[in-house]
Amino acid sequence: MAEFREIGSDEKTEVLKWILSQSHRARKKKAQLVERLERIRAESSAPVHTSGFSSMPKTRRKNTAVENTVITISEIEDRILQQQRHVEKSIIKVMDLLDILPEKSLEREICELYHIDDKSWPTIQAEIPMSRSQCYKRYNNALDIMLSDQRAQAAVEEGLEEYRAYKALENRARKKQGAQNRDGGGARGRARRPQRPERGA
Repeated sequence: MAEFREIGSDEKTEVLKWILSQSHRARKKKAQLVERLERIRAESSAPVHTSGFSSMPKTRRKNTAVENTVITISEIEDRILQQQRHVEKSIIKVMDLLDILPEKSLEREICELYHIDDKSWPTIQAEIPMSRSQCYKRYNNALDIMLSDQRAQAAVEEGLEEYRAYKALENRARKKQGAQNRDGGGARGRARRPQRPERGA
């Protein structure tokens, strides 16, 4: 495991942002499972039309299909419960890191709104209230404060390899998507928007 001082400054910041965004990723995964469950329930309640010959009696085929659907739904429900526990644990870990920041500081409030409450930047800007550039400045200052603390430094060291593996997968997916866009004549000439802090995927 690499020591904190051996990690580049920019990568330290990106790893920390990625760690702080773990509750966002956990919520996103839970939402995907819930959507999948709702789709399967909707499909299971729809009329089933079969064609072709089968040696299995119709009643038996129907019962087997129902049993398989019930098992699938039960498995997804279990995964949703597991994912909810993961969300709760992720929030606690993020809150532990945010405890580094002064309790009543704007830096902490902005980070809590962004990483705990999962709010968008326009919403945060309205709630503080503060301009977009000032919000970003406070957020980046919060990251610097946390990175000066041993707790955040230890978290960055521990999460570095997992972060790098995650980014490698992400980069491969982007290259694949880019190749598909080129083959399919993707969008071009889009106007560049002002950069803002990202959640770390």
